[in-house]
Amino acid sequence: MSLISLTFGERKMSEIKSPHITISTPESRLKETFSKMQFVEGKAEIKKTCTFYAQEEVFALLQVTEGLIGENMKAYYDGRKLQILGIESKYGSYARKGMTVGVTLRGITKDELKQGKLISFKTC
Repeated sequence: MSLISLTFGERKMSEIKSPHITISTPESRLKETFSKMQFVEGKAEIKKTCTFYAQEEVFALLQVTEGLIGENMKAYYDGRKLQILGIESKYGSYARKGMTVGVTLRGITKDELKQGKLISFKTC
């Protein structure tokens, strides 16, 4: 054996067999569940609403009571269609039953959203 082969190894490559491990996170599982379903619905109860300084949008703190809520959904409240600007939950932009989620909405005022009422969410 030469000094070169001791330093740099042999020319032939030996296969290193290692198992590929897939790490599953709660966010990735919710995202996968959401993408498998063609039509997703969800309902959430309004806990608190507020507006931030110099912004027209309403931030609502919601408790998910049914189904799933995620990005690319439309919100409906008392027959009105609302635009969802952002969803913030423990697992990114997806939430399931029992989770608390923050949603930024456009198309309604803070005073029109009543505490305890339900907001419906449906996929586009």
